[in-house]
Formats: sequence, C-alpha cells, structure tokens
Amino acid sequence: MEEYKKIYPVSVILDCFGVKRSTFYRWKARGEKLEKRDEVVEKIEQLCMEHHFIYGYRTITRLLKKIHGLIVNCKKVYRIMKENSWLCRARPKKMPNIGQPYYVTENKLERDF
Repeated sequence: MEEYKKIYPVSVILDCFGVKRSTFYRWKARGEKLEKRDEVVEKIEQLCMEHHFIYGYRTITRLLKKIHGLIVNCKKVYRIMKENSWLCRARPKKMPNIGQPYYVTENKLERDF
C-alpha cells in the first residue's frame, strides 16, 4: 500500500481494492495501537521475570512509570498479566486453630504494683 501511495492517490487505490476510506484509516490506527500494546507487554514480562513474579499488577504499574516512564492504566496491566498468567499468588489468610483452647495465665500480681 505504501508503495502505491507514492504513485496514486489513496482514494484511487482504495477503490481498486473495494475498501472504504474510513475502514482503511481505522485499520491503520489499530496497527499502531497493537504495536504500542506489544511494547507494554514486553516490558511487563521483563519486570515480572526480573522480580520472579512476586509483584502484583499495582506494583508493576508503578514500576512501569518509574523505570520506563510509561503511564499505563492499572486495569490494562491487570488484564495483560491475567491473560499471560503472570499474576502473583495471593497468600492464604491465617485461620485460628479451632480445636485447641487458649491458655490463660494465672493473675499473680492482682494489680498490686
């Protein structure tokens, strides 16, 4: 397309291919967005590998801004990390031992200070 664009006007080329002008420019803009997204995915992967997948999406978002100067929404980082299974593992909450009674010490001082 770029070769023919130098010789013929864009409208003539698009008529030959049967493509509308709006579709062509939308397709062209989408390609630029995908290239930018691929760059973000590579940098997220690099940060995750570097830190052994212990950081979550919020920390990775801050690191992208601090190290690479990229301002990316945390929801987008979350989506990318979820698609590629790079999310950190959530720690299980500690549960109390239900079957064992608590040991209460004897009150020897009886508040006699």
